[in-house]
Amino acid sequence: MMMETKVENREVETKPTLNWPNKNELKDKTIDNLKFYHPELFPHLDILRRNLDVILEELKSARLTKIVKPEEENGSKLSGVWCEDKAMEEFYNKTKQEEGWLHWWSVNNDQPNQDWTIFGLYTHKGGYMDENCKKCPKTKQILTQIPGIRVAGFSRIQPKSGIDTHKGFTGRKYGSLAWHLGLIIPPNGDAWLTCGSDTHRWQKPGEVIVFDDTFPHSAWNSAESERIIFYIDFMIPKEVEEALREMETNSDEEEGKKGGGGRDEDDSDSSDFDEEFAKWMAAALVSQKRANEKNKSSSGGNNEGKKGGGENE
Repeated sequence: MMMETKVENREVETKPTLNWPNKNELKDKTIDNLKFYHPELFPHLDILRRNLDVILEELKSARLTKIVKPEEENGSKLSGVWCEDKAMEEFYNKTKQEEGWLHWWSVNNDQPNQDWTIFGLYTHKGGYMDENCKKCPKTKQILTQIPGIRVAGFSRIQPKSGIDTHKGFTGRKYGSLAWHLGLIIPPNGDAWLTCGSDTHRWQKPGEVIVFDDTFPHSAWNSAESERIIFYIDFMIPKEVEEALREMETNSDEEEGKKGGGGRDEDDSDSSDFDEEFAKWMAAALVSQKRANEKNKSSSGGNNEGKKGGGENE
């Protein structure tokens, strides 16, 4: 489902709302054990929804671009550690001057997911993707006004395909959450996102979901048409996090009195997940060490020896 838009003469709204909800306004704004969160908790991101027509119009140009160097498998070798993996930073620096979509990581194997592509606009370490942003200048203008964004861009799933169940590193335990804005949505709820035991079926453009992707989650599209959303990985404003923690503490105390409480069995704080994160980060450090050694040898390692220098910690 694609909305018709006419935005040529409309001035783009670029000033985000920064009126944070207080603890008394949060009671009904978390859903199912901290997996999904109500979008109203994050009013500074609603400027994107209010400019839905602008984003949809610029998406038309983005959709006309091609896959960037598909023979190189693009991002399929990345771990999915959006912002902390050195390989991710190097990948973005390498591709920021390329225009087009990227095959994204395949979750369960080393092969690129041919059905999942992204049109990146921003990452907090690599900066703005220059060539892609030329296709979406007004969307970029909006993004520059929003504090705390770590990653932003379009995410596309082809018809009759999806993304297998996996865990990411965008969650409360890392001070961040994932924010998705529906753009091109297949009819009849045929595209959906499952996080933990809960499923959100997309119904129309302009819908927003916010979730913690450190829980097991997957995304699927059973329709004959593609699904495209605008995604944001953002840092949780401290005002909201403080209010959430106070609310959750009070809730836990009430549950304790009733004999309940606790998270689901797929709790993102599990030791298995921590071990998984440690392995990925260790692999990233090994890759970086090898890259440093390669760069040192190519630039003349003997000079370092004469200066008495060495690698930084």
